[in-house]
Amino acid sequence: MNFHTVRGAYGELESEGLLVCEQGRGTFVAAGARALTSADLRRLVRAHVERLAEDIANAQVDPDTLAALVDDELRRATGARKAAR
Repeated sequence: MNFHTVRGAYGELESEGLLVCEQGRGTFVAAGARALTSADLRRLVRAHVERLAEDIANAQVDPDTLAALVDDELRRATGARKAAR
């Protein structure tokens, strides 16, 4: 994944008051962060998908393969979060 894409996403979440980035310590969910509405979540997902599409535009990946990869990664990421609880 492109560093600038990730940094942009984190910056957006930080500017919305959802994350706090502390140099040398890490990135954390902001205390008192409000819950995302359906519209907020849709907007964030759309922005991330658009960045992903930009990052892979020259990779010539067909949509079905991309959808399968994204699905696999979402399952992995959410599974890792569930295991950590």
